[in-house]
Amino acid sequence: AAVPAPSGGYPQRTVGASQPDEDLIAGVTAAFDSAHGLTTVAAADRLATASTSTFTEQQYRNMNRFDAWKKFAAELTRIIQCIIEFAKMVEGFMQLSQEEQIALLKGCVFELAAIVVTRHYNPETTSLILSREVFPASIFRPSEQAELNFFLGMHSCIHELAQLRLTNAEMGLLSAWILLDRSSLGQFVIEQFRNCLQQQIATRIADSGPLMQKLCEIIQRLRGHAQEHIRLLGQLFTTYPQATEKGALPDLYKELFSPPSS
Repeated sequence: AAVPAPSGGYPQRTVGASQPDEDLIAGVTAAFDSAHGLTTVAAADRLATASTSTFTEQQYRNMNRFDAWKKFAAELTRIIQCIIEFAKMVEGFMQLSQEEQIALLKGCVFELAAIVVTRHYNPETTSLILSREVFPASIFRPSEQAELNFFLGMHSCIHELAQLRLTNAEMGLLSAWILLDRSSLGQFVIEQFRNCLQQQIATRIADSGPLMQKLCEIIQRLRGHAQEHIRLLGQLFTTYPQATEKGALPDLYKELFSPPSS
């Protein structure tokens, strides 16, 4: 007999160890591809063919603190806009109230952005591609110690995630799981995404358990960095009051990450 889902209804699908939910996997993968454009292979090709001029590299090295934050916020906002489009296509998300949708995004968009960034990061050369130019991670070295620690922690997480070489399907399922993990959809729905992720990983790795544990550990660290990011942004607002002015930083970025008192 069917077992009622935590929300009280009956599940439409059954996810078992030998029966992955192919429709859910296909839908999430299509949503991820649609929202984030290039496939992982194409992104890898871009990493191989892109280059950076000495002039551009020096511009980044000489960037002052406020300009560096503006560049960071602009790049992150571009990724977040794609994440929002992805979220709209994830099964169940649009059924939630607008308030809950916003709360869920605020609670995890930083972690989801880190997942997307790994598609543009080469762990072999520890370099990141931005606008068809490759930048070694060593370029991004904040002078303020707390910001440097934040950067190093983020770089470590992104590097470790990239080394896992997740497929687009796995990235999509991981993102959907994180997105809905604290939602009101019920544990059954949330477990569907987790189970599908584990089953998808198991198609290429016999023992998927350790990789799943590694993913959870990295995401936990990213959540800590997400809180630190908000704290550091608050410090930036204190040091540079003009950062709170309209147009100084993207409105969406400030809406999602500004500390409560800002």
